[in-house]
Amino acid sequence: MNSDQPVLVLASLKLSEDACKDYKQRYFSRIRAAELKHTSLARRSRQQQMVIDFISGLADHNSAVDFYIAHKKYVLVTKIVDWMIEPLAYNNGYDLYHQGTNITLSNEFYCVIPSLMSMDFFDDFLSRFQSMMRRRTRKSYDQFFKIVLADQYPEKVDHLFDYLKYYHLRGGYRRIKTLPTKALEVSDSCAFTMMGSWSEKSSDDLCLIHDNSRNMLEMRSIWEKIWSADIEEMEVGHDRRRIRFPLRIAETRIEDSKDWAGLQLVDVLAGAMVRCLRWIVNGRPANDTYAQELAAIILSAFPGHSMWPTPRVTPEELDTTGEDAGDVLELITSLLTKEPH
Repeated sequence: MNSDQPVLVLASLKLSEDACKDYKQRYFSRIRAAELKHTSLARRSRQQQMVIDFISGLADHNSAVDFYIAHKKYVLVTKIVDWMIEPLAYNNGYDLYHQGTNITLSNEFYCVIPSLMSMDFFDDFLSRFQSMMRRRTRKSYDQFFKIVLADQYPEKVDHLFDYLKYYHLRGGYRRIKTLPTKALEVSDSCAFTMMGSWSEKSSDDLCLIHDNSRNMLEMRSIWEKIWSADIEEMEVGHDRRRIRFPLRIAETRIEDSKDWAGLQLVDVLAGAMVRCLRWIVNGRPANDTYAQELAAIILSAFPGHSMWPTPRVTPEELDTTGEDAGDVLELITSLLTKEPH
């Protein structure tokens, strides 16, 4: 809910370290700092131009770049659907992921409530949900459901809130207390999707070099189980949202970005995309010419994945009419719980 940080961006670059050093030398040779950081480069117009030139040059080899972008307010909406609506639907025999019904509901929550109520009401609704999910106290739970259980909402808003009222009637507070501590975390699943995409496009095994963030250090052992080569070949997921196992990740390395040109270039890419998307979310202010120039290049030049609100709600509009494969959640659960050989 931080208006200064409305988006999450993960960036990846499939190049050798020697190629990354060449890019760093070609476009950033005048930077005296040992490590490239977009936050520093974006402060001066001359260095902003270096970033623009780098992205323009890399656009000619855009198959080496992949992004995952996420709209943080929308992420909160998807968490409402994932944690409060989907489990009860599943218990009643409905697969909410079939033909993208989970996306339909997320888009309806995001578009309908602010349009029929107000953006202030919607922000308050999301803030209370976030607080409840972080604190897990009776007070925070009651504060969230005080909005949900109130009367005299427009019919379409009432219809959406009926899903949450059902959750409340089925012992909602007890259920909230059993959810994982990182139930609002999204970067892990974004990175997993991105690496699945790289695996699908690669003919050779891959080595993932990740910066030494605390989150990645915590997740490393879990990730290595998920993309273990000791898995029979299979495809799981729904419609276009499928992933093929085993993933072609032979090695995961956690490294210091100061020592790796590739990690520094990824930071520049991610920071540039954040600047561009924040400009869009904030209404495209005319005085941010740097963001305008970035948007003219980066949005059309590079492939990527997104978790972003749209008014699309039908399977045809969402491109979710394809066949379902195996259950990805069941597969991952089995991989995390089986005994190692």
